[in-house]
Amino acid sequence: MNNTNNNEVVRALWYANVLQHFPDKSILELQDGFEIWMANKKEYADLYNKCTVADLCKQPAVSLNTGSGIWLTFHFGPYRLLPRILIASGYKVTLLASARIIAREQQWYEEEMGRARLRTDVFDCIVADNNMVLKQVLTHVKQRNRWVLIYLDADEGLQQDAVKLDGSLLKVPLHKGHVYWRTNILKLAERFKITVAIGHLTKSEIDDKWRIDGPHSIGHEDSTCCDAYHVRCSTQLVQTFQQMIKNNWLAWENWALLHRYQKEKIAPVPLELKQPVLMMPMLLRGKPFFFDMRGQQFFEIKSIE
Repeated sequence: MNNTNNNEVVRALWYANVLQHFPDKSILELQDGFEIWMANKKEYADLYNKCTVADLCKQPAVSLNTGSGIWLTFHFGPYRLLPRILIASGYKVTLLASARIIAREQQWYEEEMGRARLRTDVFDCIVADNNMVLKQVLTHVKQRNRWVLIYLDADEGLQQDAVKLDGSLLKVPLHKGHVYWRTNILKLAERFKITVAIGHLTKSEIDDKWRIDGPHSIGHEDSTCCDAYHVRCSTQLVQTFQQMIKNNWLAWENWALLHRYQKEKIAPVPLELKQPVLMMPMLLRGKPFFFDMRGQQFFEIKSIE
């Protein structure tokens, strides 16, 4: 699929996903919103190329109360700068992510640590989709004195068929819809008295520079009640996320991905042509289609001979 076709698919899925959560938005609002969202992504990509660890070392350091713990964050703004800022502030960081993301980040950090004259062990990774992931998180925090950075919205429910709603998924309201986050990391933190913090990047209204909003502690090392701890942490996470979206919903990267994370799958339904239908024409693998934005269905266009 060429870039033009791929961009149109991204646009269609972005429109459809936004409509699931903001059903009252007009087509004009969707068009303007998508263009801003794409411009934001370009701005963030430029920042990733410009902001080196060596440059960030010259900026005021982030001061944390402890040198290790679990840091929960989101794909908001130029989120890939967050581990760089923490490393520049003197902390050891471990990124929990997919193998594909780790391959990209490790290559960059290996080269960057040399240029910044920092030890290579200040950055490490844990592959998210392995059976020992919780044990590895515990080891990195307790034994290796590191901050484990987790993008909580990286897997709002992907492969949910293998995960039952037994308390391991947190249902998070997102305007008129929901997303789902896995919260078993909070159970680990409560059991082993691990410091948990939440913080994401936000743009300053004073100088338009991106800085860390937080970190805000969402748990206590001396917590004694598991249920109360989980409720307190979950509430703080949801409130932080909702305020983040309220402040600048177009700075959140995941709008084009939410169709992957829906717990309540949209069942295909026959088109009701008596009502207005939102359709987007596009080419997929050289074939013409209409995309039903509200029903999230593709209809191939065939000529009648």
